Amino acid sequence: MASRFAISDRVNRVEPGEHVITVLCLEDQAELARQVEELAYGCFGSNLVFTVAKDVASAKKEVQRTTFDIALIDIQVPFRAGEIPHATGGLLFLDHVLSSAHANRPRYLAGITTDRQAFEKADSQFSSSMFTLVQRDVGSTEWLGRLTRFFSYVESVSVKDEGTRQGARRSGEPTLLVVCALHKKELVPSMEAFPSTHWTLIENGQDPTSCFKGTVMTRSGQHTVLAAAAHEPGAPVAAALTARLIQKFKPKIVAMTGIAAATSKDCGFGDILFGEHIWDYTTGKATQEGLRPEVRSVKCDAMVLDQSRQLALDSPFINSVMDEWPGPKPATRLQVHFGPITSGSAVIEDEAQVKRVLARDRKTIGLDMEAYGVAVAAWYSERPSPPVLIAKSVVDHAVPPKTDQWHEYAAYTSARFLSEWANRFL
Repeated sequence: MASRFAISDRVNRVEPGEHVITVLCLEDQAELARQVEELAYGCFGSNLVFTVAKDVASAKKEVQRTTFDIALIDIQVPFRAGEIPHATGGLLFLDHVLSSAHANRPRYLAGITTDRQAFEKADSQFSSSMFTLVQRDVGSTEWLGRLTRFFSYVESVSVKDEGTRQGARRSGEPTLLVVCALHKKELVPSMEAFPSTHWTLIENGQDPTSCFKGTVMTRSGQHTVLAAAAHEPGAPVAAALTARLIQKFKPKIVAMTGIAAATSKDCGFGDILFGEHIWDYTTGKATQEGLRPEVRSVKCDAMVLDQSRQLALDSPFINSVMDEWPGPKPATRLQVHFGPITSGSAVIEDEAQVKRVLARDRKTIGLDMEAYGVAVAAWYSERPSPPVLIAKSVVDHAVPPKTDQWHEYAAYTSARFLSEWANRFL
């Protein structure tokens, strides 16, 4: 399996705008992986985000999720966890990186091996593609020098690239802003869903809300993502937070992830509810006969909607989201549902109230308390206003009994959907 820094380890107080170097190390021997990591840290310092995969299967999953700057490949590694190292395991992974449509090809590739026969077998494959291959001799430090020079070259090119990118866009302008209603239950899973991401806490002594800044690698290159959570639930607080962050940072896209209630039991626990438009079920005129509703809504951007439909049709990805969840799984397979999502000022645990909501818009698929606040804050922001992506996952069906059984799983599926959307379409 693969291992990477826990989110608590990756959140550092550093200067915003610092570039990062993401490294994938396919190495089954922990001591050698540690040695390579220390060498990389000596070159890249705190800008390093280092991920270790101990077998080929785990490494394949990593490159499906992330575009790494560097992939270091041990030639002799197991195909799967628990198996013995195979003489050409690393070459199998290299072939996957170069030929699979599902793999995000790293910018730089290097092979490492201690076995002379494995080196000779891999030399032609690495040389033909202009990749670096290092033979690690026991008792010699020459291979360390070669690897250091390789890292130094990558660092020098990356610094130049970062300078070019900074000159091409306004400093500090993020691509994506992620807003959540709950810090621990929603924001943390959303940040963790962006693999190998270096998160920094934006220092602002006058702002009561913590906002994190991450540099993510996607298929189109490096992007800046902001992530923040409101101090309390509800659309007004979410709207205030979103409006303030849009005004301050001017993101190109605003997204909201987290948990919601489904209006139909056709939606299984953890299923992703994508908001085609977001509306407020509490607006209207209060009369003696009751509330005369006045439905106000914000539509999802057509391009964002089309991209999300494309992602939802990728069955291998949707299945992998569920299959890779380490905890208990619901009985139904994961699905993505598209339709209206509505927000109100209270948590609903009443079937009669759900029916009243559906009487106003029969196609509504989900209920929450914050999505409309986020959407309307983006809609009324300074032009050009950022499009909004709302993807929240089913935690219950708004009827008793409401439990926390599926909170973690639902937050995870929602976050994974957004991170993969960002990987493909940012």
